[in-house]
Amino acid sequence: MGKKIRKRRNIGREAFNVVAKYEGQLELVEFEVIKAPKRQRSAIREAFNFNGKNNFYKHFAQNKPHILKRLGFSDQDISIMTEHGMRHPEVIVPKKFGHFSIDHGLSIHWGGDNKTSNLCLMPAEINSLKESLESEQTRDKKKGGFFTIKTIMPVTKSDGSLLDYVVEQTANRDRRKTREKRKTRKNSMRAATLQM
Repeated sequence: MGKKIRKRRNIGREAFNVVAKYEGQLELVEFEVIKAPKRQRSAIREAFNFNGKNNFYKHFAQNKPHILKRLGFSDQDISIMTEHGMRHPEVIVPKKFGHFSIDHGLSIHWGGDNKTSNLCLMPAEINSLKESLESEQTRDKKKGGFFTIKTIMPVTKSDGSLLDYVVEQTANRDRRKTREKRKTRKNSMRAATLQM
């Protein structure tokens, strides 16, 4: 078995595990794509770097301040971000936030755009895995023509837009389970004490 095949299987397994970990927020999607022309990709990427990111952060601060708080931003930072995005010198970016990046739900490679409905704040490692998964599947494909790929996408909401953030939920679930176990243990100890 060649190294290339093993690598593809590992990336596929890793993608499956990430989607399972972020259940309800991410999904593996299979769709038919055609590579967007290089000029179009470059123009969209340049616009994203120039204004797209900042506009998304403004939108995010206005509509999802509770998520930014959870990621370590202060109320003052969020207030500044609603007006100026991340470019304002007074915004203090928490360390924890450095592990996040903005992902294009439909990648620029396949014709995705910079609309906020196509952008998602997610852990950078997921964004990197998504790019690896897509490039592994398209590496040997000829230019032009349609082909089918599987990729990691944020879940589509009922209004047709993508979920605009992916944040790990497991810590809260684990705390809840631990509390429930403690309650059960206390109740069984009380019952045992009463029977004596």
